[in-house]
Amino acid sequence: MPLSAQALLDGMFPGRGLQTGYAAQDKGPDPLFKPVEVGLCMLSEPKASAAILKAAHGNLDEAARSERAGLKAMQAILQVRTRGNCVSGIPTCGIEDFGNVLVGGKGGVSLEGGLKAATTVGENFLLQYIQGFPEKDVAWGEAATPETLSPLLGPRNLYLRLSRQPPYIASRATARRWRARCSPRWTMLQVRVVPARRRAARHVPAASLPSWGATPI
Repeated sequence: MPLSAQALLDGMFPGRGLQTGYAAQDKGPDPLFKPVEVGLCMLSEPKASAAILKAAHGNLDEAARSERAGLKAMQAILQVRTRGNCVSGIPTCGIEDFGNVLVGGKGGVSLEGGLKAATTVGENFLLQYIQGFPEKDVAWGEAATPETLSPLLGPRNLYLRLSRQPPYIASRATARRWRARCSPRWTMLQVRVVPARRRAARHVPAASLPSWGATPI
């Protein structure tokens, strides 16, 4: 059972006895969470590429430079160098100078290179931290506190903003989940919208949450 998901469910619906579940791990990507990868929601390669480049203001490597401090901190931990994938044609480089490219494929397009590699490394360090590994085992003892770990997650956050969050991509990647959440049988969250005039008079936010109960409709 996914413990983090169960904890979230227990917190949202205390005392309801709701249980989480997950798809079998040996049957490939979950079509609910990976609809693009399994071919249920198709991406246009030109449109997806344009969306990512727009989010990067036209240049992937320049966008990556905004997280150079985090990438250099990661390189200081990894102490690895590579050939043939470096920006500006330099012969060898660390992860802070890995190039970034868009690669077309079955799922539309993917962002490959330094940011993706840094995302994998950063998420491994994050899992070590949140799973309570001994300090000496979190990034080899180099990122065992929020202060030292946070900079290493900056490249990951940028990668997700570029590759997952552009509206064209996000709308297709999450379409099946929203369809499931908004099914005619269940709504998990009631949202009451208060008109602006009444809101100003009563000093309440634009949307309030009167109930977290799972309510059949």
